[in-house]
Amino acid sequence: MSSLSEKFPGNIYRGLKIIGLLILVLFLIFGALYITGKIITSQIETESDPHALAPWGPETSFIATGSGETHILDAGEGDVILLVHGSSGSIADWQEGGLVDRLAESYRVVAFDSYGFGLSKRNDSFEYGHPLWTQQALDVLDALEIEHVVVVGHSAGAGVAIALAAYFPERVRGVVLTGHGFTADPAQMMPMLPGIGEFWAARRSVIGDTFSESYRERAEAVHRIRGTRAAYLAFIRSQALLLASAEGRQIAATIYEAIDVPVLQLHGAADQSQDIESARALSSRIADTRFVTIEGSDHHVHIDAPDRWIEEVTKFVANLQP
Repeated sequence: MSSLSEKFPGNIYRGLKIIGLLILVLFLIFGALYITGKIITSQIETESDPHALAPWGPETSFIATGSGETHILDAGEGDVILLVHGSSGSIADWQEGGLVDRLAESYRVVAFDSYGFGLSKRNDSFEYGHPLWTQQALDVLDALEIEHVVVVGHSAGAGVAIALAAYFPERVRGVVLTGHGFTADPAQMMPMLPGIGEFWAARRSVIGDTFSESYRERAEAVHRIRGTRAAYLAFIRSQALLLASAEGRQIAATIYEAIDVPVLQLHGAADQSQDIESARALSSRIADTRFVTIEGSDHHVHIDAPDRWIEEVTKFVANLQP
């Protein structure tokens, strides 16, 4: 029986051996990083009951919904504004800088922690991403017996807002997008890689930006809940696959044209996570849309330019048809 070396010239055979060894070495390195990351994470994520970390204010609570237990914020009275945070964020994003308090002066404001983040449920069976969080948003509205909302989404949460408007238009009066796009975030490239991502996440007490000492304290508490880092990695990896797939391209080509409610898009001129020109191109596919560039602002427009953000959002909501 002939050997592999007899079927290929010597230099090709040696090259194949080197490639094979390199693949094996990389596999072992990534495997070691994965195991190390999991071990470190298990030593950090020691909290199994998010209730122990509550409350985050008198307007916050836990509710049972059709898809699982959800940590919510419910404040104010009047027409309802539903706030949806981005990946690795939480209700705390909207509490920062008094945003909720200011909106609640004129509206009923509802926000929730997406599954996998904040104080909401983690579950190994969850497929973290927009379909799960869109269903969660609907379940929250049903549990609170709310029929119609203006939905405001930031970053990944803006994807939920888009899905709600496109697929459930009977529940949505209008949409505000902040830091929205359909491109890969450069900051997420490294953690997308298996093994490297686990090690990268394990070495961080908090994934994502923090904006104040109180915000950091809450974020660090959240990152002690079991499953937090796994949820983040699962989402960004599924999102990357979607962006690269034919299915993802089809969604991007059709979902925006399906929206027939008014849309306001607020985008920081200095946004490094979602390219402003790509975001503008997406906005142009929506029939009734207004794109506003916020100079001097980055991906978190609502936090680093709160006065302008509040002004634009309240003006938009006030001008919507009843």
